[in-house]
Amino acid sequence: TGPWEHAEHVARLLAMNVLALVEQMDYSEDGKLRVARETLSIPLRPITDEMRAEARKTLGDRSPHDPADGYSRDDVYARELLLLDEDPEAVDTETQVIALDDVAFVAMPGEMFAQFAVDLAEGSPFSTLFKIELANDYIGYVPTLRAFEEGSYETWFARSSKLVPEAGEMLMDGARRLMTSL
Repeated sequence: TGPWEHAEHVARLLAMNVLALVEQMDYSEDGKLRVARETLSIPLRPITDEMRAEARKTLGDRSPHDPADGYSRDDVYARELLLLDEDPEAVDTETQVIALDDVAFVAMPGEMFAQFAVDLAEGSPFSTLFKIELANDYIGYVPTLRAFEEGSYETWFARSSKLVPEAGEMLMDGARRLMTSL
């Protein structure tokens, strides 16, 4: 059998299991739907005069608005820093919670590190919690403080990773406030 036959076999098994679960579900006609959202202003990491000067030196006479074809990694990050320097000093974004009875969906912007989902589930007032990232906005990677200490690539200062290291905790605090309010 080829890969498509295997995929079809797995899909049929999954569908059969889902249908069996649907038949066992308890339904309610009086579910309680609640929604809450919070807008947060999250600062970008500051850019110093020294960082600007180093980036300009690295790029030379090339504009940060020029395509980065053939750039080295240092050139790319110098370009990113100069482009970020044109942005506002903070990003306004939203965290949202939608709850139906004892099930909640927490919607977060950006690419949240998995540890945040684990932490959010601990102490949740809901029996079932779905964590959704890249919801309603894109603010780039949102690493943990530990990831910043370890220096993973998601923490390298660029338009894809521009927020202060505390951004994840700010979003988590917002989500916890919303869950508690519902």
